[in-house]
Amino acid sequence: MKLIQRLKVAVIPVLTVLSLLSASNKALADYLTSQGSGGDYRYELWSSDDNSHYYLKVWSSQASQNSDAYSTTK
Repeated sequence: MKLIQRLKVAVIPVLTVLSLLSASNKALADYLTSQGSGGDYRYELWSSDDNSHYYLKVWSSQASQNSDAYSTTK
C-alpha cells in the first residue's frame, strides 16, 4: 500500500509538469495586428504569437464583421 502511495506522490507531479510544458508549446494564439478599410472592402491583419505567420482577412464593407463571408490568405 505504501508503494502505491509513493508512486502517486512521485508520478503525478512529473506527469503534471510534462503536460503543462507540452501544452505551453501548443497554445499559440493569433493577435489582431492591424485593421482598416478601403473602397468596398475591410481587412484585418492577424499574426501568430511568435510572428512567424501572418493572415490577412478581407471581406466586403457591406458584410457584417462577424460574417463568415470573408477571404483569408497566409
